[in-house]
Amino acid sequence: MIESLIQNTGHPDAFVRVDAVKSLVGIGEPAVDTLIQSLNEENPKIRENSAAALGKIGDERAVQPLINLLGDENNEVQRAAEFALCDIGDQAVEPLVDAISDPNANWAVRLNGIRVLETIGDERAVGPLIEMLGGADAVDAAAALGSIGESAVEPLIDVLGDEDPHVRAYAARALGGTGDSRAVGPVIELLNDENENVRANAAMALGKLDDRRAIEPLTKSLDDSSDRVRILARSAIDDIERQVSSSKVMTFYGEGREFYTEDERRSWLDELESMRNIRDDMEKYMHPDGPVISYGQGYDGYISVTFLEGSEVNDSLMDEIYGVIDKKAVENGIDDIPVKFEFEEMPVLDEAPSEALIEEDIETPNTPGFTILSLIMALFIVFNKQK
Repeated sequence: MIESLIQNTGHPDAFVRVDAVKSLVGIGEPAVDTLIQSLNEENPKIRENSAAALGKIGDERAVQPLINLLGDENNEVQRAAEFALCDIGDQAVEPLVDAISDPNANWAVRLNGIRVLETIGDERAVGPLIEMLGGADAVDAAAALGSIGESAVEPLIDVLGDEDPHVRAYAARALGGTGDSRAVGPVIELLNDENENVRANAAMALGKLDDRRAIEPLTKSLDDSSDRVRILARSAIDDIERQVSSSKVMTFYGEGREFYTEDERRSWLDELESMRNIRDDMEKYMHPDGPVISYGQGYDGYISVTFLEGSEVNDSLMDEIYGVIDKKAVENGIDDIPVKFEFEEMPVLDEAPSEALIEEDIETPNTPGFTILSLIMALFIVFNKQK
């Protein structure tokens, strides 16, 4: 029976594949060994959906086979392995740390492993990630360290004096991602570093740390000998002055969807494509006439509505907007549509520094872009109405 269900995970009919995965998850532990063997099947759909089932079951025996699958030749299989390891969580951390620390490991395994650790956010990954700040994976390691947050702050501060300028630069970048006030003073000191790339990343990090103590030293950096340091310092000052004290708030309406397979996710996202025709209904809520600065379809399966940070928003307004979206969804055959409301500062598209200004070129493999996108449909931002 288990073998038959596994073969059905590669069936041409998406509904058959979904039912097979659900049944395997229901069987649980007795299906694990056979599912692990199926990760070597020739059919990529079987590999992808077997990984999804193993993630839902959450058995520790699947961790290393799933890590190996991070280097699969098929991008969708890699992505399924990433999600599965994130589902397993804590039990996957130490094997993932070993994988990203192995210089002989497949580059896709290291890269995707870093991103899984970024999602899990476990402090056991801090040391190995810091060791990667001077190498080809520095950008991804810095992002992961920033996401890990509080437990990474002190170790990162300790390496700000490293003799390798790449380490200093990306440690500063990671500290910016943590948002921790303890990092402000040490990162300010890097504005005087002899290396231009270090100064540039320090300026960028200070903009993210959002602490007014950084404004005076950043103002001095407006006279830096480097064009990119001056541009990033100006951008950081603008970021600090523009940010407000209110924290990002998120509220969910409707029923969130659980995806057993990536086929389910893709099918649901295709359904949400029908919500593109809601633009006229949302017009009166858009900035500057209203508080909404963007809305769009997210890869998590929600319609995301973003309010300008600092706007006056209450339950009545969110109820009203949800009613507008829900009505349109019902017209398109979608019941109880999931919507999340959040607050963000206004994007400043014409002032944001390019990535080329932020980092020095580091040799990296010719990798495909990260496939887990936060938005897969256009955000409707009404800049032409601003005064």
